[in-house]
Amino acid sequence: MKNKNNFLTITCSFLTLLLYIGTNNALAQSAYSDYGYADRYTFYEEKFDEPDESWETYLSGKSQSKIEYGALVYTSLNDKAHAKYTTVDGMDWNKDWELEVRLRRVYGKETSSSDIIWDRESGNSNNMHFGFTGNGKYNVSEYVDEYKRIVDFTYSDHVNKEDYNKLTVRKVRANYYYFFNNQFIGSSDYKQTKGDYVGFMVPPNSKIEVDYIRVSYLEKNYSTVSTADVDYDINGSFQKEAVYREDFDVSSSTWEPYTPGERMGRVHDGYLNWISLNESAYSISHTLDDMDWSRDWQIETRMMHLDGKQNSSNDLTWNNNDDGSYHFGFTAEGKYVLSKLESSGYNPIVPFTSSYLINTDDFNKMTIRKIGDIYYYFINETLISARKGHTVSSNKIGLMVPPNSTLQVDYLEVTYLNSGANYSTKSQKQGTSSQTQLSKPTSIKQRLVGSWSLKSNTENSKIIFSRSGFAEIIADNVSIGGANTIDESTGAEYSLVYEIDESQSPMHIDFIFMSGGMEIGRMKGIFDLVNNNSIKIKVAESIDQPRPASLNESETFTRIRSSIISR
Repeated sequence: MKNKNNFLTITCSFLTLLLYIGTNNALAQSAYSDYGYADRYTFYEEKFDEPDESWETYLSGKSQSKIEYGALVYTSLNDKAHAKYTTVDGMDWNKDWELEVRLRRVYGKETSSSDIIWDRESGNSNNMHFGFTGNGKYNVSEYVDEYKRIVDFTYSDHVNKEDYNKLTVRKVRANYYYFFNNQFIGSSDYKQTKGDYVGFMVPPNSKIEVDYIRVSYLEKNYSTVSTADVDYDINGSFQKEAVYREDFDVSSSTWEPYTPGERMGRVHDGYLNWISLNESAYSISHTLDDMDWSRDWQIETRMMHLDGKQNSSNDLTWNNNDDGSYHFGFTAEGKYVLSKLESSGYNPIVPFTSSYLINTDDFNKMTIRKIGDIYYYFINETLISARKGHTVSSNKIGLMVPPNSTLQVDYLEVTYLNSGANYSTKSQKQGTSSQTQLSKPTSIKQRLVGSWSLKSNTENSKIIFSRSGFAEIIADNVSIGGANTIDESTGAEYSLVYEIDESQSPMHIDFIFMSGGMEIGRMKGIFDLVNNNSIKIKVAESIDQPRPASLNESETFTRIRSSIISR
């Protein structure tokens, strides 16, 4: 008997996988990069840049703390450990949050732990501890009249005995997650936070230096927009309004600075070669005139890594100011990255990610598009991320070359995007305007791109195929899939991609469930593209079932004409 609920069954199977991911600690939050810069909202931060009486104290024969050269130096002057706290007034500890401290051990008792401390009430010595020893062990414990070990003293190469260590505690839903120098070391059940005091502890007869202490709320900053329908081509939706374009056709003092032994810019044959001559990365920028960042806009460049350091990023930069800048780039090893540069260093928004999209020996087109409050990031006209935007406070845009490397740039363009009719685009290196020409898709995968509908007596389903390889399945108003999606019920992050094999008969199609860069499940299927407006498809009903042998009892989907994605 024909199964009329094939795609509803598939949807339920994938939702079961979502529940698994959302409740499995090893997959859900065990990477430091699970929360990037854009997912953290700083509530309290102290960098010890200036003298502060609340931190600087001297207790004769007991302890001393003073701020020196951007760090708090805390010393135990006797054979007892001492703690120093600050109150994070108004913090809602029931939300998801992160406590992070960067500190180093200067000298002292090697077997005692230098700790960060939280969850302490005034007048009550009970609290939580996370720290490391001078002989290279980390540990996590709870103090309630005595120490109860959560993570035992453990030797680790992650512990810097002579340098700074970054200790991070995250509370996400009902769990604590512990990271030592960005490496996951363990988790435990979250207990209701009782006090607003956070701080650190110095061992007996020891000295530590604290670089910063920061408390942040955690909130995954993903767009609620389904990215399955988002495409690079916006013909018919927006009209481009020129703001700035540089084709590097003529010499320019702006783009050709030269500092012996440091950096050099050279314009030739319609390209800019931006060169680092030493072990430093260098930025070059242009200041836009009266740019209105509240409007919809797009920044785009086409650039290639010619030579040099393979694992550093070649970047398009914007919002360049004294507080830092945003960076979107790629490496010669085939990875892309999105980050913000601050005084403390690079904070990843999207961490280094390997991708077949990157041309390692040719040009790459990098596009940043703001529409409403969503930023869309494209590499070679393929969407890789869609995220809530940030406030832009600087009109400087530019480029960054890695150390001892050469970056070649074809063009740099900024446009406003106005809702309206078709737009014209400037042909590369031609200097003329021509109407964008759309070519008819030829490959099977291209012909699948768009929205397809199944309507029967028992099921109302839809499949959306994007050119970038993502898929979205909708059955009885239950939707799964797309790119970089967060399931609201579990908090699980996932994507649904599709693969086809045209060499088989019938052709093979697989719906692949991805989370944390790993394949979690795969539904195997077969299909036949009857014509440009009709496909027959049959998919196994669970991940443990084999691929169907024939298209008998398959279901027929028809193209939704109004949702065709133009090519």
